[in-house]
Amino acid sequence: MSILSRVREAFEAQALQRRADVAFSRVQETIASQLAQELTEEDNGWRKLSEGNGTYDLSQSELSEIRAKCIKAWQIDPSLGQAASLLVSGAFGKGLDTPRAADSRVQEVVDRLWEDEDNRLALFSRDAMARTSNALMLEGERFLAVHTSVTESRVKLSELPCAEVVDVVTAPENSLKPVLYRREFRSQTYDVAAGRYTTGAKRVAYYADWRCWRYLLDPAFGEDDPDWEEGVADLLSRAGIGGEAGPIAFAYHVKANTLGLRGIPEAYRAYDWIRSHARTVSDLVTLSKALAMFAWRKKLNTKSATAIENAAKMFRTPPSGPAGVQVENQNVSLDAINVPTGGVGNLEAASRQTHLQSIRPFGFGEHYYSDSSTGNLATATAMELPAIWRIEDRQQTVGTICEDLTRLAVELAIIQQDFPSRRLPTRVDRAFDLDFPPAQPDNPATTATLLQALAAASGTLIDQREAAYQAYTALGSNDVTELLERQFPTEDKLDGDAPTVEPGAEPMSQTPDETTDEEPIAEARAQEAVPPFPAR
Repeated sequence: MSILSRVREAFEAQALQRRADVAFSRVQETIASQLAQELTEEDNGWRKLSEGNGTYDLSQSELSEIRAKCIKAWQIDPSLGQAASLLVSGAFGKGLDTPRAADSRVQEVVDRLWEDEDNRLALFSRDAMARTSNALMLEGERFLAVHTSVTESRVKLSELPCAEVVDVVTAPENSLKPVLYRREFRSQTYDVAAGRYTTGAKRVAYYADWRCWRYLLDPAFGEDDPDWEEGVADLLSRAGIGGEAGPIAFAYHVKANTLGLRGIPEAYRAYDWIRSHARTVSDLVTLSKALAMFAWRKKLNTKSATAIENAAKMFRTPPSGPAGVQVENQNVSLDAINVPTGGVGNLEAASRQTHLQSIRPFGFGEHYYSDSSTGNLATATAMELPAIWRIEDRQQTVGTICEDLTRLAVELAIIQQDFPSRRLPTRVDRAFDLDFPPAQPDNPATTATLLQALAAASGTLIDQREAAYQAYTALGSNDVTELLERQFPTEDKLDGDAPTVEPGAEPMSQTPDETTDEEPIAEARAQEAVPPFPAR
């Protein structure tokens, strides 16, 4: 072998080794890239809200994308629309009555809050409660602005767009306790002459969480109070909230489907299956139409093009009417096409399974979606339980909002002493009752049994007014509040007072821990002695 051959072989071996090294490097880079991509996708769309906080939430851009998808699906998908409608109808019925307070003066405050037109638009009307329920399903959360004042006890409500709330600031000592909400927005002014809105410059505003109201509106709340938190007070001060006489806006945040500080749409659990169900049904329709294109097959043994054309014309213009006659000979035969249904059957099964997956997150069975073949009377009680629990859960969610804001209005009226004309003493009975329609409507037999039990227990086991209220509600009476006011006169009652002692009964003794401060008691009794308003 010549020297040139050996040199050539050496160069070829080196070149082969280089190519192998390059290929191996590419494989290593590909594996490393795939591994990095998988690790990135695990946290895709997630971010930490703050340093040292182990709670994760979806990013603002991810939330916006999810909300847009869920709203679009709700607008076009009948199953998701039905789920939202069922939840609203079951939870709120025809709407809620104004809560009933134990004290007539507190009732005045409650009436002012609930009958305010802006408050009804934001929360207390049936449409507003339906909006809250749909917001939790399609946006995952809802923000209410609670407008108050240092000098007035009136509470006004409005809505804050959740897309404008970009951050939640929690207490330094408790990462689950919101203190501030950062809102970024652009004000819009309508130009009447041009017929369009003009957008202003970007603005930033901070809203205190409504639970921080005592820091800003209660003069008696200070550092010596056991509920005072220095970190919360410092955050409010640095955000420039409070410290001046005038209006103060708080934020009430209700969220769903999350362990973090921001809500995730309830419909997002069903979104992928909604799309899969839509594709499956579309494929089913396409296949069914394709299989229905040909119903009959005619076989003609001939070499004549004219005979074939005449046979085709017969199919294009078939004779009308039933009992048609087909003329055949040994060269002509007509038979029906055997359409295979295996593909259709498979698509029908897939369509049902994807439909079940799309409705499972909402607790309502197939029979609520126009399919009554899956239920029967024997299993009706057990099958209804998930729907009842889901309705009661929604009632509890919205009821908590209403109760919290009603209590806030009562507390501000006590502090400001500006409403009603009969001032509310500190020891006034703050109790009130908010009732939702029953999640499971009663049948006539159940109603009759309930009325008999109420008649027997009224005045003994349960309060007469409560028994009357339950009876009127069971009967479906209109304006239950008015009926109760006519049946039971209004009264002023201080918190902790004993009920009226009947003639011949022993009076209740004062408990040892009850206050004996004469001045507050005298002031409360003076307020209590003011004659109540006449029954409306």
